Amino acid sequence: MRAIKLILILIGILTITACGKMSSTNNCTNCNEHNSNETNFCSNCGKEIVLDEQTSTPTPAIPTETPKQLSKEEQVLGKSNAFVELYGDLPVHKENYRAYLEDMMLILAESIQTHQLGTYKAQTVIKGLVPYEVYKNQNTASKKMDSIYDYFTKGQISHYFTLIFNDGKVVRCELREEGLKAFVSDGVACGVFNGQWGSFNVSYNMTIESFCQKMNVTKEVAVSLLAICDTYDINWLVGNNFELIDKFD
Repeated sequence: MRAIKLILILIGILTITACGKMSSTNNCTNCNEHNSNETNFCSNCGKEIVLDEQTSTPTPAIPTETPKQLSKEEQVLGKSNAFVELYGDLPVHKENYRAYLEDMMLILAESIQTHQLGTYKAQTVIKGLVPYEVYKNQNTASKKMDSIYDYFTKGQISHYFTLIFNDGKVVRCELREEGLKAFVSDGVACGVFNGQWGSFNVSYNMTIESFCQKMNVTKEVAVSLLAICDTYDINWLVGNNFELIDKFD
């Protein structure tokens, strides 16, 4: 009998303890009375129960990634262009476009001289330097290549670059100031620029597509030559920090 009584007493103590714990965790934070509701509103006073900071679990903030702001050059050229395909990215600074263009011109000159026009580099620089309209209407690969060669040696782009030869072999390609002046002069003549070298601007309501069509150059060449022209601009001294690429619609 005593053993049974002890067991009953222990069961009672455990029951009371369990009830006490339950009631303490379910007490209303407003009236301190036991709340039997399963909602956030007390069954006694009807007020909303504010959870204790220690018992409530805050919702973790979801990190948001700020999208990268594309430069005007990236917007014009898109993700796929000759610079990205050859060098992995666009030039970091506008003065670096000169080295990129000179290197591409040299690759094309060497490819023509060695007749290795099927390489990845040759294909990429042709797409980046020669407008598709130059050869698209030719119906054979040989005729297309003849059109590309004529454009490279006698066409628009040949006005702006100087090829340096050694023993009949092209060893260097240079974009000199005379070439940039020729670029601006051609632009004024076909209406994409107004003014003259030293003080010129992009014509009003000009799009990059219209610019390339009138100048008969690719977007890569247009963007590069515009960026290089900006390196000669001193209007930043009077607070004018606009670049030529910014003037297009």
